[in-house]
Amino acid sequence: MGNLDPDRVRFTGPLEPFVPGLREELARLGYARTSTATLLQLAAHLSRWLEALGVGPGDLTGTVIDRFVVERRRRYTNYRCVAGLAPILGYLRGLGVTPVPVSVVAVLPAEVLLERFAQYLAGQRALTGPVVVAYCHWVRPFTQVVLFPDGVDRVGVLTAADVSRFLAARLPVMSRKSAQMTTCSVRSLLRFLHAQGLITSSLADVVPAVASWRLSGLPQALSADQVQALLGACDRTSAVGRRDVAVITMLRRLGLRCAEVAGLELSDIDWSAGTVTIHGKGARTDRLPLPVDVGEAVVEYLRHGRPRTAARTVFVRAMAPFHAFGAGERDVHRGARCPAGGAWHGARPPAAPHRGERDVERGGVVAGGRPVDAARVGGDHRHLRQDRPQPVGPDRPALAGRGGPAMSAQLHAMVGDYLRVRRSLGYKLVGTEHVLFAFVDYLQDHDAPTLTVEHAVRFATSRPGVSSRHHALRLSAIRCFARWAHTLDADVQIPPAKLLPARVTRAAPYLYTGAEVAALLEAADELRPAIRAATFHTLVALMSATGIRTGEALGLDLTNFDAQAGTLTVTGKFGKTRMLPLHETVTTGLGQYLAVRADHLAAAGPAALLTSTAGTRLSPGIVHPTFRQLTARAGLRPVSSACRPRLHDLRH
Repeated sequence: MGNLDPDRVRFTGPLEPFVPGLREELARLGYARTSTATLLQLAAHLSRWLEALGVGPGDLTGTVIDRFVVERRRRYTNYRCVAGLAPILGYLRGLGVTPVPVSVVAVLPAEVLLERFAQYLAGQRALTGPVVVAYCHWVRPFTQVVLFPDGVDRVGVLTAADVSRFLAARLPVMSRKSAQMTTCSVRSLLRFLHAQGLITSSLADVVPAVASWRLSGLPQALSADQVQALLGACDRTSAVGRRDVAVITMLRRLGLRCAEVAGLELSDIDWSAGTVTIHGKGARTDRLPLPVDVGEAVVEYLRHGRPRTAARTVFVRAMAPFHAFGAGERDVHRGARCPAGGAWHGARPPAAPHRGERDVERGGVVAGGRPVDAARVGGDHRHLRQDRPQPVGPDRPALAGRGGPAMSAQLHAMVGDYLRVRRSLGYKLVGTEHVLFAFVDYLQDHDAPTLTVEHAVRFATSRPGVSSRHHALRLSAIRCFARWAHTLDADVQIPPAKLLPARVTRAAPYLYTGAEVAALLEAADELRPAIRAATFHTLVALMSATGIRTGEALGLDLTNFDAQAGTLTVTGKFGKTRMLPLHETVTTGLGQYLAVRADHLAAAGPAALLTSTAGTRLSPGIVHPTFRQLTARAGLRPVSSACRPRLHDLRH
């Protein structure tokens, strides 16, 4: 490394006249003497290299800088990338002796289109810069693979089949979030292409919707012990530790996002009024009261931890150059380390405030959830699972004019692609799968040349003895598939909406009395074997005490019950999760059932809380017939044809 005294670094070459000013600039940026000396040695090497090459600082273009980096990598082990030269190049460019980097002009057709798309998003759609960059990132594979394959411009001949094949091949192998971002970006690009007249028809409807429901999960809050352990891991005697305490205190007390903390400026804090202005997502501005402990932590950092810098943000980097946090708020993340479990696993530490310490209600949710994971589908179509994608085959011929096994195989493949794409976006479609494959078999049995409205209606109404709403739901499943298939074959007919009446008929709830619930519990105790009696006794008691739905009760796992906290975590409709406090009698009853369950099952039993006699999760096919037996034994009778004792009514 040589001598680490900045004043003793030797210079020769064209950069020698700029050494005094560069030394002062590095000191102003906050570099320590050893770091300053190391950067001056790097500048000295650059100066000698320029002298040997016979060029000056005015020739430091991107190509010349890259050549220097290659040369340095051959002899040195530090500062071997362009980023290491940033302070030196920044100073020289500020003086005007080195040219500023020139933006690369897009020459490839795909990049030119993406630039136009970015301008459209920023100008006409008013999206922010980071969102525009994200859209272009997620849509780039589509432009390279579909619009410009091998550099050939196919925008003008783009078809719905091209879009569908791309989605069917890409989405199932992506994570849920990546699939959501891809579909949203591709849909936006297709609208842009149609608005610009680059394609003749709008293909945005080809991209299916994403399964997304608000509040579908519980925020992962920290316990009081975890919060104290997190704060205890910070060294409050150091500048970094004081900054970390202030950051963590602000995150947990105000429920802020990491980007909101990183972007907080000194002028946003009104010390006399005791408020802080937060600039959040979507250009939203909130003024929050500043709690005393948050103010004290920030003041401690500002007085004894924040380095002298021209940056106006409250929190700055811990290492020179001292400026605001960069993209991704990595320094904020480094400040939130859990001593017990290491670094936080995930994109950011929990931003939700600690339970019981939320001082301000901002009219919204601090930490949202995510859509329910698609259920893994069993049965005879295991190849349709989201985690077992299969590559999409070559272009398929149209269905019209084909009949028999060839047409049936073609439709089966299209149904498979349709289900895989929809499931990759968060839909389960268990019942839809059975309906669609049964419909394909129906078309084959009737030698139908293609999917028609007439065949769809006949199939949907072919089951006698069921309600008109059931017929309408079957036709609705076919219609959704037909809309997707029509993009691949224009001869596929789409059944009109509301073609079949679908009047919602709800059964009148049966209101159980306390005596009737007691009678059901007594009838359940008479079941044999003992594990069956204990299971149905617990099921009836749990549903009547907590008001959960039948499917929610059957879907409970052992991990959902916290006996120590007396809570039950329930996953309901649309994957929404809620935490229920349990009465002490319910907690005791579940504990007794688990003891009976443990005596009748092997050590490595199923994950399900409520199990059958075979040691598997209870299924509706077992529960509902057994409950009808219990109502008969308990002497419960229907009030009317529309009001019968049902298991679901225990929640009313």
